[in-house]
Amino acid sequence: MLAKTAFLLRDCPDVCSELSNRFKFLLIDEYQDTNHAQYKIARALVSEHSNICATGDPDQSIYRWRGADIRNILAFEKDWPDATVV
Repeated sequence: MLAKTAFLLRDCPDVCSELSNRFKFLLIDEYQDTNHAQYKIARALVSEHSNICATGDPDQSIYRWRGADIRNILAFEKDWPDATVV
């Protein structure tokens, strides 16, 4: 389901734009446990506005066995350079 959603947002820019404009703010909890598909979905959903709030701790990543990619949280500041990290 996640992969198909990521592909839909990638392949159908009109759908991506509609959803990005509908959901002006995106909150992701436990960002250190997101996988590649979730990362792509998040990037797509904030493509129109970059209003993202992500919580997480790279030292508490426990879901590698189900595809979580620690690089997502480690690259957060690079991916969203205007974000404030606390």
